[in-house]
Amino acid sequence: MKNVIAKSADGSTWTPGKISEMILEFAQPLLEADGGPPNIQAARNIMQLVMICWNLPVLEAEGRHGDAEMRKVFDEAIDRMPARLKGLLLGLVTDRKTKFESIPFLVNLRIEGSNLEEARLVAEARMPLPGNTTPRPRC
Repeated sequence: MKNVIAKSADGSTWTPGKISEMILEFAQPLLEADGGPPNIQAARNIMQLVMICWNLPVLEAEGRHGDAEMRKVFDEAIDRMPARLKGLLLGLVTDRKTKFESIPFLVNLRIEGSNLEEARLVAEARMPLPGNTTPRPRC
């Protein structure tokens, strides 16, 4: 994993890097499946799935209200997917809980542009707040 976020030497602060680069690394298995997304809408759909795979483990670990319902919807959606896609998505969730576990924030993702050649990933990090409040922007 690239060092896109790190704690200071004393462990008191985080130094953020480029979130979009980290998310692209995280999403690589899904983005490369079947030769990559065929169009901009497919790329947007992939990033929505990536965002869920990134955020769900954080929300579950925080014990957030609604995380059980989100997990249920995710599991039901996964069960309807082809085995290969299901495996890729579950792999992302596993990666989030292992390789990326020390990164405490949620992400909001969107792809801008009208076609794949102009596509640009916009990634915003948000730290979860205690309780059921809305996450605040991180960078």
